Amino acid sequence: MKKELALSILAAFVFSISTAAQTPCPFESPDEDQIARCLLRPVKIYGDLGPEPTALPAPLNKLIGKRVKVKAKSLQRYLEARGVTEESIGGALATPLTTTRYFVIHDTSSPYLKDEPFPANINETDYRGNNLTRWAQVKVTHVYVNRLGESATASNFEQIVGATKYERRNPARTMLFVHVELIQPRRRDPSGGPINDAFAPEPGFTEKQLERLALLYVAASVRRDRWLLPAFHAAVDAGIPDAHDDPQNFDLELWLAKVQRLLAELER
Repeated sequence: MKKELALSILAAFVFSISTAAQTPCPFESPDEDQIARCLLRPVKIYGDLGPEPTALPAPLNKLIGKRVKVKAKSLQRYLEARGVTEESIGGALATPLTTTRYFVIHDTSSPYLKDEPFPANINETDYRGNNLTRWAQVKVTHVYVNRLGESATASNFEQIVGATKYERRNPARTMLFVHVELIQPRRRDPSGGPINDAFAPEPGFTEKQLERLALLYVAASVRRDRWLLPAFHAAVDAGIPDAHDDPQNFDLELWLAKVQRLLAELER
């Protein structure tokens, strides 16, 4: 089972190839706002990146570049009230992330369905892709989030996984990144050749997935004591040959609304 799942992930990585030349983000810039806007360029089919926003959307426009005001104890109470364990969201809140700067959003591009339609039950418990026990065995990321809004940690946030080509080109960069994989099945685009996984469901992710992703973003930022720069995988690897095309059909506005709502709840 573990070998089968690892091969599935590897196949998704091979299939998810961008065919368009992309402009790399200015990672060395002292302007975090500029970097964040670049890293949130919309990811289109085949990894083509849309234009960066002219300004960071709320609430990022008030968070990026600043220290986190959310207290770990407040977040712990929130988790306890909802039965969410720290182990399921990247590890202990008391363990600081001293070097982390980027919070990278991926999709698994798997299970790969080839030419089969998306199953009617992809957002249900009985869908095989929502089995987090299987996903957590594949240590290519930090946390997986299924379509039910549940998460499982494959590697704690303080551990290094190097889940982007940008990191693997320079291992010293790996300490700057944490990674979250959102479960998303893919299908083949018949017009895109025999080997591709270009088609993703619409919407790409459920509201529950985005809620858990918001929680993971806040938790990682609390541990860093500074708001991390959210980033799409495709934008991180822009300009690198065979770059990826994820996450597909990601609703940034809806995700940020979940972040804003969570922050309001934590302030009560």
